[in-house]
Amino acid sequence: MKRNNTRPATFQKMRIVHSLPLRLLLCVSLLSGLLAAYAPQALAAPGAPDEISIVEPGWVISTATAAADPVGAHYNPIDGLLYYGRRPSSGGGGNLNRVNVDGTISSITAADRPSAVFVDPTDGDIFLSEDYGGGVYRTAYGTTTRTTWLSGLGSGDDDPVGMAVAPADYTGPILSAGQALLVDRGANSGGDYIWRWSPDTAEGEVLIYTDAQSVGPLGDPVDVAISSSAIYIVDPLGTADGTIFRLDDGPTLTPVTTQTPIADPRGITIDPLTGDLWVVDATPPRLLRVNPTTGAVSEMVTGFAGVLWAGVDTTPDGNHIFVTDWTGDMIYTFSRVPENQFHFDKSALAPRWSVTADPQSGVLEHSLSQDYFLSYYYGSPDANASPLSVTIDDELPTGMTLTGESHTPAMTFGQAGQTLTWQPEGQVARGQSGLISMAASYDNPVGGGVYTNTATLHAGPYQLEAQATTQIPVMAPLLTEPGSGELCPGDVNVSGVAQPNLDVLVFIDGVQVLQTQADAEGRFSIAYTYGGSATELLTVQACIPGGACSAPSSVVTLRPPLSFWCPQRSEWEGTPTVGPKAGQHLVFGFRNNSGEFASQNWRIPGVYGFWNTTLHLYGCNCPPESGTTGQPSSIWVIADNHRYDPTGAFPDYTFAITGGAHNVV
Repeated sequence: MKRNNTRPATFQKMRIVHSLPLRLLLCVSLLSGLLAAYAPQALAAPGAPDEISIVEPGWVISTATAAADPVGAHYNPIDGLLYYGRRPSSGGGGNLNRVNVDGTISSITAADRPSAVFVDPTDGDIFLSEDYGGGVYRTAYGTTTRTTWLSGLGSGDDDPVGMAVAPADYTGPILSAGQALLVDRGANSGGDYIWRWSPDTAEGEVLIYTDAQSVGPLGDPVDVAISSSAIYIVDPLGTADGTIFRLDDGPTLTPVTTQTPIADPRGITIDPLTGDLWVVDATPPRLLRVNPTTGAVSEMVTGFAGVLWAGVDTTPDGNHIFVTDWTGDMIYTFSRVPENQFHFDKSALAPRWSVTADPQSGVLEHSLSQDYFLSYYYGSPDANASPLSVTIDDELPTGMTLTGESHTPAMTFGQAGQTLTWQPEGQVARGQSGLISMAASYDNPVGGGVYTNTATLHAGPYQLEAQATTQIPVMAPLLTEPGSGELCPGDVNVSGVAQPNLDVLVFIDGVQVLQTQADAEGRFSIAYTYGGSATELLTVQACIPGGACSAPSSVVTLRPPLSFWCPQRSEWEGTPTVGPKAGQHLVFGFRNNSGEFASQNWRIPGVYGFWNTTLHLYGCNCPPESGTTGQPSSIWVIADNHRYDPTGAFPDYTFAITGGAHNVV
């Protein structure tokens, strides 16, 4: 136990009075973007002493939380909050505290001069070490009580400080994944120790390394960090300057040779993106980056008032660093600035295939089109970022034609060949955004073909590229004939539209029976012989020759005829001379209320003035004349009780309907 209650002079807390007001560094709206990976926190806007200086580019202060006497603030990935100890600058007492979402502080448990805090990343349990009391205490996540976790850390002067756990992918020495280490600084007359312990099982700590006071390489180990393959310990008194040790098999301690001495290292964590060490140095108070392989040392942040032990931590993704300034009564969060502060994206909807009929000739025409979207946002973290002139270029692939575009805000648009250009009117300021929509058609799309559309944004120092790549899908063909309904036996044209030059497969009841090929315009036609005695399901598929096929077309149901004529090959035409449709040539087919061709219960729209019309009737299955085996010679139509006889011969009959035709048999 601690033999005296006197703190070494180098640990006396000095209060720094700032003559200048605190400076608001960032606004809340910016924080919501910068701390996306730091969810679910949405901390209040920071205020920070003017002395803080970020030296390494690519970082900003995202929060600065005022907290009395903070030590060892560590991030809890379970709730996204910070937990830290309050270690009074004089006397006993203290607490385990939490920084809430709104930046307020909650006291979790009482403590006696905490020396460090550690959070188990798997379940969020919080462990707090006390160097005066010589123990480690656990507070289960979500509770406000604590239990003694490690109490057998030796007799005499035991001073537990920093803790760390081996991650799930750990392959290094000494530990297994999930096992933890604790360093004991052995202040005053005690030895210096390294203990192995379990965050899941109380007590059971195992001493794996010891130095008698002032004998071995350890002088005052205060913090430990564990990567997937190595263990690092910081010791401010290991030599004339401090030392970073790597704990190797044996166990043995191997100094990490640094190109620049680090006088007083007090805390350590590891950059998960690079493997570099982040170290807080107390003389002067600053955050350093150390390459453990080359020994290169560089300043990241300077100007802290005074740091104590285990005063640095990070989020699992390495996008946020937390530094505890014990003397300055602050906990800082430093966040990476996105590499591209000007964001630019391009997206595309799926290609759209459409088939239309020419209003004059009735010839079917088809086209493939696609919609694209370009968006930008100027999201610089610098509140004083200068407005920028912006130009956006888009290169339409060969084989595509622009059919329309729209944009917001106001822009100047131009086109030169396949190059499209937009330039917002005036400069784009921080926080402003824009959206461009454009539609394009494919000139001769081939199923399976790949088109890459590339756009480039130019804005001051930024030149950002965005792409949208589309592979033309093989579309299901459109069957135009026959239609669903009754059909007389015999040959019928299976016709429709597919993508140009694709193979077209014809299926009856799911079994392929025919194959043809669409022409350069996408049209296809092939004769199929319908037996007329049973219902058949007709579908077609389009295929790249030797390659992928489309989904089946819509099903056409072929039904045996119920009368002596074929509704699919018959029609009624005429031109009204009076009424709203006067002068329009009208042609009607024979369909029932379900939309299928039918020889019974069919309906055609009533049209005023539809008199003196022509009915074309295609006969089939008619019985022969009595006493003969030949085709019938007598067939007639009764319309509004008036009998009409045809011209023509079986099977094509033409009836001149000179009167009305409300009821027809």
